[in-house]
Amino acid sequence: MPIYINRVKFFRKLDCEDFGKLAEQYFPPDTNISNISKFFRILKGAGILGTSKKIYRKIINKMNMLLLLKKNKIIYKIFLVIKKVFIFLRDKINRFVIWSGYLMRKSGLFTSDKWKWSKIKEFENRHINDRCFIVCTGPSLRVTDLDKLKNKNEICFSMNSIVKLFTQTKWRPLYYGINDGYVCKNIEPDIKKAVENADLPFIFLGKRLKKISTVFNNLTDLKNGVNITVFYSIPYILTASDKSPVNNKYKFSHNAYLGLYEGASITYRLLQIAVYMGFKEIYLLGCDCDYTGKNLHAAEYNTEDTQELIRQRGAINETRMINAYKAAKKYTDKHGIKIYNATRGGKLEVFERVDFDKIIK
Repeated sequence: MPIYINRVKFFRKLDCEDFGKLAEQYFPPDTNISNISKFFRILKGAGILGTSKKIYRKIINKMNMLLLLKKNKIIYKIFLVIKKVFIFLRDKINRFVIWSGYLMRKSGLFTSDKWKWSKIKEFENRHINDRCFIVCTGPSLRVTDLDKLKNKNEICFSMNSIVKLFTQTKWRPLYYGINDGYVCKNIEPDIKKAVENADLPFIFLGKRLKKISTVFNNLTDLKNGVNITVFYSIPYILTASDKSPVNNKYKFSHNAYLGLYEGASITYRLLQIAVYMGFKEIYLLGCDCDYTGKNLHAAEYNTEDTQELIRQRGAINETRMINAYKAAKKYTDKHGIKIYNATRGGKLEVFERVDFDKIIK
């Protein structure tokens, strides 16, 4: 395992956790911040951070400031109190803003077709009582599975790095979803090619990607036959705790317009969209929920360092996903919707397992 893997892990988590807290956890007080050029090379190769020197300089300045503060115990304690108050206020403000938007949509205040969340209403009950396959990108997925789905003309959702398999099959998903900025960055050339070739008729896009992705930020709706719908995710801050994944209380949305609940994967969001569309029979394929094997995806896009990082956090991610799927099962069972697991192997045992080869005959 690379000597700097803990630091890679540290920076991978910068988007969702407090900088100071992570610095205390992964960097000892005597860390020589000026001697981490190798660390930055790993970050650059892994695609975890951008290559801008300004980003590196900003991080180094923050690290140096924190290490200086720790040398003076009184000042450091004052700093920790101020930080704690700031985090508390920030979270309260975030909750207010998020819930305000949610309640406004629910109350019908935003009914104009120009309102950016309104477009997803077009998909409500589009496939009443139909069946669909949600094709995930776990290592158990086979290209021949995709060919079988094409031959049977099944309605399919898929996600993320599935576009890297397009050179090996003529199958294409009707609905494609992506939300993770890191994933998008690593497969942008493949997504761009798929968009240019009109291989993705309907794209469900996380709102941030519309701004940060070079593929989507200037892409107008229906260009090259691509229909893009931006979805709204209800953040973890309102539903679960990253610190206690075992005790997380995940929720399942019946109304994609109001928002999609987080579930540690794009698959969970697509499940909610599928239910919103009216599907009554949903099959998961390639949904391994297993991050311990040699291969993490059917089409890998991570560097070796990043794969090692994912394996280290595998148990936490697996727990989050499985807990979220339990929430999905609870909702769908109550409303007469069946979700089956057609994956070969893997760790997901929440849904009834079925043999893919038998149901796709």
